[in-house]
Amino acid sequence: MRHVLWMTAMAFTVACGGGDETDPSDTSTDTSTDTSDTTDTTAADADAFGLTGDAASGENVFGDNCVFCHAADGSGTTAPSFADLLPPLSKQEAADAIVNGTDEGMPSFDGQLSEQEVADVVRYIYDNFAP
Repeated sequence: MRHVLWMTAMAFTVACGGGDETDPSDTSTDTSTDTSDTTDTTAADADAFGLTGDAASGENVFGDNCVFCHAADGSGTTAPSFADLLPPLSKQEAADAIVNGTDEGMPSFDGQLSEQEVADVVRYIYDNFAP
């Protein structure tokens, strides 16, 4: 019997929002602190996806995947020169182009490169080719 009462009480609590009721007229400030993000990387340090890239690893990724179109010196063969792309592209925009491809002909590397590999190659191209 206790089990049935407990289950009923739990179902009621969940159905009613778990007892986390708020008064819409309450204008007090929430002083709770969100501690769910425990990463040390700040947004300014992040190269892509909140990750800090490693330029040495990125050089390997670049050599294996990017050099054919962007050339070893970043001047571009069938792709634009990085001097024309960096900036205005932010690091995250560059990462998004790597993952998703572009309408201008860049292929998608989604499923071929991990997020860390993308962050690494973004770090490499910004360290070596950004004006």
